[in-house]
Amino acid sequence: MTFLTTIILATVLRAYFDSHNVTVGDPMQLTVDVVDDPTFELEQQDGWKIYPGTHYRVRPLKAGLRYFKVGQFKLPVHVREGEGVDINLDVEDHAKFPDWPKLDDFDLNRAFYSGNYTNAWTLLSTRAWMEGQTPELEQAMVAVRSRMLGNPYAELPAWRLLGRPLLKYPMKKQAAVVGVSLLVLVVGLFLIGKGVNRFAAVALITLSVNKPELTVGDPFEFIIDYSAVSNLQVQAVTPSNLTGLSYTGKAMMRPNQIVIPARFDAPIQDDHFTVRIDGMVTERQEVNQIGFHFVSTSSHSISQDSAPMKLVVKPLATDNQPEDFSGIIADNLRLMEIPDLLNCETNDVITIQYRLIGAMYIPDSFVPQGAMYRWNKDEYRGYFVADGAKKTPESSICYYSPKTKSYKRTTSPGSAIKYKEL
Repeated sequence: MTFLTTIILATVLRAYFDSHNVTVGDPMQLTVDVVDDPTFELEQQDGWKIYPGTHYRVRPLKAGLRYFKVGQFKLPVHVREGEGVDINLDVEDHAKFPDWPKLDDFDLNRAFYSGNYTNAWTLLSTRAWMEGQTPELEQAMVAVRSRMLGNPYAELPAWRLLGRPLLKYPMKKQAAVVGVSLLVLVVGLFLIGKGVNRFAAVALITLSVNKPELTVGDPFEFIIDYSAVSNLQVQAVTPSNLTGLSYTGKAMMRPNQIVIPARFDAPIQDDHFTVRIDGMVTERQEVNQIGFHFVSTSSHSISQDSAPMKLVVKPLATDNQPEDFSGIIADNLRLMEIPDLLNCETNDVITIQYRLIGAMYIPDSFVPQGAMYRWNKDEYRGYFVADGAKKTPESSICYYSPKTKSYKRTTSPGSAIKYKEL
């Protein structure tokens, strides 16, 4: 399965085909997720049959190396000739539309069977709000929505699917459920606030670093002072910003202080950087009365943020920096190339996964040579058309090593392609 990620204007678009090597008329599944633009629809393209909906069914109508446009990218597809393929499937598709349930509602039935799907949807929505979104009404909604979109595989809107536990109740009961939930939330936040305030006045934690200026890859020490908190046993320390942060040694415990060797492998500009300390506070109480002496101890947990500090980590100096520097920070970076197909025909589309190993920091905008988009945290995807080339393209990355304080390069030489004899 291949995957495409891009940003078009204010819309975040994800799309992927289930295959890139097919025969004329083969059904292909194209999944498209659009954020902040519910009206997004693909335009019809020459040589393709597109069925409307968020999850598109697509059929190629012409053989050869075809490209399917999704935003500013083009997905390559190798379409082979097919014999006796019937690509006009309107009748078949109509038979696949969801059935209309038997509803005891004259207006709804009349709107549906007369083809007035907009009116039918309005009536269904009103009834679902007043009576609750029952399975029967959901079936009717799917039947109407599929015909409105012209897509036999259309589903309910995502919010109706996710909101089923609440929408199954009539509107009045929904309001009561929401009201009770909000009341419980407010009371819970009030009780939590009281618990936090109990120790807020006691806990005073300060944070500093041992250098006046920090640069990417430059080792330093965090100094956490909790002298204002008596009898504190620290269990965990959590920084508020982990971007490019790595620890270069073990934390050192001093009286009322923790010193943590660290390094930032990414530029940082944070005006409210804090650390949170989780631990246990032990209290001792002694009672002295005539003829009676009693000592008791008790412990309670504490979770407290330090006072915020301004943290600035400067980027690497550009002096003597290679022009193709990727912005990646790593001591020993490796680039793996994993093609899904190497024994192929001419014009077959090879999907290549590029995997980075050992990176401490990767800029969000980075895409390695030969790839098109980011697939996962350290993985990227690209396409290569087997046009007679003996191997897939070489890919090279220039990165910076804090350990050696120098720029290095890692390379993937490409993978050999073997063509089938036809």
